[in-house]
Amino acid sequence: MEPPIKTKEIKIPAEIKKKWQSIVNIMAEVIHVPAVLIMRVNPPYIEVFRSSKSKNNPYKVGDKEHLAGLYCEKVIKTRKKLLVSNALKDKNWKENPDIKLGMISYFGFPLIWPNGDTFGTICVLDLKENRYSKLYEKLILQSKDLVETHLGLIYKNSQLEHLINEHKNANKALKESGERLKKFYDNAPYGYCSLDNKGIILEVNKTIENMFDYNKDELIGKHILILMEEKTKKQFDDFFPKFKKNGVIDKELQFVKKDGTEVEVSFRGIAEHDKSKRILKYWFIIRDIKERKKAKDQLNALYKLGKKITSTVPKEDLLPWIAEQATQIIGADLCNYRVREGDYLIRGSGTKEGMEIMKKERVKIGESVSGWIAKEKKPLIIPDNYFDYPMLLPEHREIAKKYGFRSALGVPMCIEGKVIGVIIVVSKKQREFTEKDVEVLSAFADQAAIALENERLFKDLEKLFGDLEEAKKELEGWGQELEKKVEERTRELKDVQAQLIHSERLAATGRLAASIAHEINNPLQAIDSFVSTVMKNIDQKSQNRKYLKFALEGINRISNIVKQLLAFHRPEAERKELLDINTVVQKTLLLTKNQLSLSNVKVVEEFSSDLPKVMVSSQQMHQVLLNLILNAQDAMPEGGEIRIQTGEDNGVVHIDISDTGLGIPEEIRDKIFEPFFSTKKREKGTGLGLSVSYGIIKAHNGDILVKSKEREGTTFTIKLPVISH
Repeated sequence: MEPPIKTKEIKIPAEIKKKWQSIVNIMAEVIHVPAVLIMRVNPPYIEVFRSSKSKNNPYKVGDKEHLAGLYCEKVIKTRKKLLVSNALKDKNWKENPDIKLGMISYFGFPLIWPNGDTFGTICVLDLKENRYSKLYEKLILQSKDLVETHLGLIYKNSQLEHLINEHKNANKALKESGERLKKFYDNAPYGYCSLDNKGIILEVNKTIENMFDYNKDELIGKHILILMEEKTKKQFDDFFPKFKKNGVIDKELQFVKKDGTEVEVSFRGIAEHDKSKRILKYWFIIRDIKERKKAKDQLNALYKLGKKITSTVPKEDLLPWIAEQATQIIGADLCNYRVREGDYLIRGSGTKEGMEIMKKERVKIGESVSGWIAKEKKPLIIPDNYFDYPMLLPEHREIAKKYGFRSALGVPMCIEGKVIGVIIVVSKKQREFTEKDVEVLSAFADQAAIALENERLFKDLEKLFGDLEEAKKELEGWGQELEKKVEERTRELKDVQAQLIHSERLAATGRLAASIAHEINNPLQAIDSFVSTVMKNIDQKSQNRKYLKFALEGINRISNIVKQLLAFHRPEAERKELLDINTVVQKTLLLTKNQLSLSNVKVVEEFSSDLPKVMVSSQQMHQVLLNLILNAQDAMPEGGEIRIQTGEDNGVVHIDISDTGLGIPEEIRDKIFEPFFSTKKREKGTGLGLSVSYGIIKAHNGDILVKSKEREGTTFTIKLPVISH
């Protein structure tokens, strides 16, 4: 589970701010607008976070505005792009506050943190009406992606800082718990001491002092024999060498107090080793036989739990173990536990009886006995008639009565004041649980809580370190990646600029061509009329009639060129209708079938089924397709293959026409759509076919693209928008 991060409190590093400033500056220069902004929202305000350093930009970094009718407010609420080409003509935006600054057009996109929170917007504004082309939209989207990549890296870094702080708090709790454990150790109901390799006492707890009426200073530095009766001393000389060899001892021996009174004790020891298995010292537990069972269970459980706190035992294994140890510590018949998940406690137990008694899998905080303990964060003692206790749920009461459970003691598992679960031990006999029982079970519950929290933190830390390693790799390669992206953006900007120049060149050529066509057309019609009249009055066998016939053919050729010039400038308006583009292509292929077959050209059709219909002029589309198919045929003088594919992607239908011909040389690839440019012989073409086709597709709000490789072939792609209903 990822740690919660408050994104509004995350600070953006100065280095990232500098990168964002470069982004808005470049965007303003390329799109030719006075203002490109990165905005950060912090309700009820929105702030100018980065602003392009461009002429006539009225927005300054740090400017704040109430969220009241702003363009960016709409983008933030809808989480969608917003295009307002002219707010003065749009009744929804004519009262927009940005109009006071002269900004009447707007194009913006939302910026989102990785967890779904809104950072703000990236937007462009203009002093004049602006519809912003698809190329500009693509540039803005690429800049948005780059900014959101930065936000992702910043967010992961904040997660790591949060988890490190959380881990520090857990260590602090662990230290405090250790102090409580030390206090418990000093006042434990059993003696605790350590010896060196020669049997010299290194450390004792207060229980040893009280058990044998010595103070600590009288024992530390003395041999352990000071506490043994004469017979036991002889036994010690026999078993201690074996103990040093085996590393474990468990015996019942006679010890003596300072005044000589004998005390029968259990003497259990273990050797402590370092990593190289060298013995460091020996630990011993010394206790009265009468308290042996209870003290043994308590110490073993706490000792094992102490080790589990520093280990990474899975929760599925840890919880049943906790239930078993809690039962032994208190000397009860059963232990139930519930672990907190949100506002509920989830059941769990070490035995079948325990699972049955907690028939309800989930109980709310405050509900039933365990829910009350979790809500109040304090122990609860039920000395008798557990099955009739008012807070016990009816379905639980019936099972408790069935198994004869009469008394219970429950404590919360807490860490830093936060309840993460509940432990309840129950007994089949009437029992007055003591304050010492409460203290022991509470200490155990606290340790159990830390073990559970440590296991959770370890998993979170393991996951985050994995994320950190990935982020580190990203950062290590960031310099190269950023340089690569800058190169890519530069190439894309150059491509955009080239396309804009090409469009302007075509438009200018078209206007000039139309002007020339009109000037030629009038006298040409007069010449055609005069020649036709003269031919009627000349004898059929006259040589002059043959010359006039050649002249008339030339006039018709000029007339056809004039018509193409006019069509290039302004394609004839024809009725458009919703058509299946596959049908249009198939009809065109019928016209060329015989001609292609005679030229030894094979046609491969790969049409996508269920294509949406597009709004087109059937006649004009036939003209474009026929031109491209015949061009493909001309590119394969020895025959070859034409592959025609159709498909749809993101609301755009595309037609790909590929040939296996000679290809288009790279040095002329940018000129093929220019009027009068042709690589064919003069008698085979005017150089207007592709220019007219380009104009027709643009008139359909589409696009026509070309990819080619010399000696491998060429692919022309026609893109047509799908009309949404």
